Amino acid sequence: MINTATGFVTVVPSQPYSASVEVVAIDAAGSRVSLVNWTFHAIAADTEAPSNGPGNADCDNGGIRVDGTRYDQRFTCQCSRTGFSGPRCLVPTTAEQLQLPAGWTLVAPPRNNQAASFERTLDAGNTLVRQQWVLGRTYKIAPLNVRQGFTNSGRTGLALSFTLQWANTTHPRVFIDTTSGEMLLTIPDTVSTRPFQAWVEASHAGTTPVRLYSITFDLKPADTTNTTNGPDGRDCTSGSDQRVDTVEFDNNYTCNCPTSTVEPNCDPPPTIASAVASASSESNDNSLTYAVVGGLLGLLLVVVAVMRYQVWRAHNRPVDMASLQDSIREALGMGGTVLNIGSDELGLTLSLTDTVAKHAFDAITAGGDEVAITEWLAKGLLESLQQLSGLAGWQTTMLRHKFTVVVVDPHGSMALLRMKRPKRLVIKDGADEDFAAILQHRASKRKLSIDGKHFVQDVAVAVSQRIPAELDRSLVLRLEALGEGKAFALVVSFCRGTSFKEAFMHSLVACCVFLGAFRPFSFC
Repeated sequence: MINTATGFVTVVPSQPYSASVEVVAIDAAGSRVSLVNWTFHAIAADTEAPSNGPGNADCDNGGIRVDGTRYDQRFTCQCSRTGFSGPRCLVPTTAEQLQLPAGWTLVAPPRNNQAASFERTLDAGNTLVRQQWVLGRTYKIAPLNVRQGFTNSGRTGLALSFTLQWANTTHPRVFIDTTSGEMLLTIPDTVSTRPFQAWVEASHAGTTPVRLYSITFDLKPADTTNTTNGPDGRDCTSGSDQRVDTVEFDNNYTCNCPTSTVEPNCDPPPTIASAVASASSESNDNSLTYAVVGGLLGLLLVVVAVMRYQVWRAHNRPVDMASLQDSIREALGMGGTVLNIGSDELGLTLSLTDTVAKHAFDAITAGGDEVAITEWLAKGLLESLQQLSGLAGWQTTMLRHKFTVVVVDPHGSMALLRMKRPKRLVIKDGADEDFAAILQHRASKRKLSIDGKHFVQDVAVAVSQRIPAELDRSLVLRLEALGEGKAFALVVSFCRGTSFKEAFMHSLVACCVFLGAFRPFSFC
């Protein structure tokens, strides 16, 4: 880590490694100059490996590792204040064990009402709660509430001396009052930002010291060192002199602004020229806003007018009765919508199975020609129909006479059988229905197929297309509603020289098709 203002470099290796570093200075114009280049190797301290201790073993009984010569893979054990001696602190000493009265703790001194400025809270493990400390700031740690101790042999009234012991070879400087344990800690900005471990001991000459509580010194830079932590992400106008870090380590600071400046960054008050420029800019912004709003309102009015016109056209568009009739027939399953059956023709609608539709759809999807696929379906149906046997004479004649199969749906779901009646062939009334019933029976027996794989599943009469026309009122016998409630059709009975039987059949078919409630009919 480098301080870009001073060039001070701090290196805290966390593991062994090697690195090459170049320090470059850059001025305001962007000119660069190389100041120094060096390569360094980070190597673990001898005290990091317990096997570097005396006899290739670690210190015992609280002994402290001491690295006398760097990088020689050896350390010694400091056994003072442990009650033990020897290379690894394993030999008990004859010194008595010092003890403190129960209930000892840290208390703030009563002088000058400064209790709030002292760190004095310990957790259940006798560790100071505060662990993070700001670089460049001064802290105070409260003294202990005891001054005398005793030994396990019964000696009492022993004056205590308090010291701060460190686990690190290098550490910040801390001033401690040995008679009370009160400490003053001033951390310079140049100290390495890494955790340091220490503990407070109480001792008396001729006794083994006792460890009281531990302290972690995790040193961190202040929030004020990063200018992006200021109000609105920028620094105070006058720089560090106005920065105020109210809450530590929250990545924010405020500015202490004089009354002549503008908060929150202590900016200078605006001049008359800048106020005029700001007002002019605001006026231009307002004009632009009005223009945009006016344009949007105009566009909205145009859209509303176009929609009203389209609704008007929809209401006044003439009804296409032929299309309406076709859609009703198709919804009832009574044939296609684009082909017309003449009065001298028989027409049957063939519904094909899903395998035919899937075969045709897959072929089209794979890039096949819809015309060729339609011709294949028509040819297959022609061959299958002409090979039927056991039909009536007139039906065989119809099938062997000239007729066509047209695929209404190019994806193979529906086909139309369209047969021309020979002029000399007499066909009774209802031939379409009879022929459809026979073919429907053959289809249910899977006798109608294409290539023996794709079958016809249903046969129905294809209804001729009719164009509604005006009727002579003199021919209308009765006009009445079919059914009640939401019945959707009217039945018109009229005389056209038909018999009673024909009139009855026509009325019965109309009643079944429209599914209305049955009511009396009048017939001619």
